Amino acid sequence: MHKNRNRKLNRTVLAVVTAGAISVAGCATWQNQVEDQVTKASSALEAAKIAGASRFAPDIVKSSENYLGQAQQLLQEGKLEEATRSALKATADAQLAFEQAEAGGKNDKIETLRQEIASLMR
Repeated sequence: MHKNRNRKLNRTVLAVVTAGAISVAGCATWQNQVEDQVTKASSALEAAKIAGASRFAPDIVKSSENYLGQAQQLLQEGKLEEATRSALKATADAQLAFEQAEAGGKNDKIETLRQEIASLMR
């Protein structure tokens, strides 16, 4: 009788320990995914700045920086869902800033070419 009870207890303890380990592993995986999102947001923001977004889209760069800072803080606090949202917003703003920088750079080149053509026609 005691052997059966001990076996059942051992199985129950094993099941609880296994479920806890799976839960912890799941959280660690989710945390890693959020850390990756924050890293991607940071990289996207850096690429936007290199492309000249600070000149052509300063407000959007600032917004991306703010969301990135929020994401980093929320990640440290373990608020993974909120951190993910902030990281995705930071990435979206960084991508928009990058596109605006690319467009602004092209407009500058077009203006330079116009000026060169105008000087040649004189």
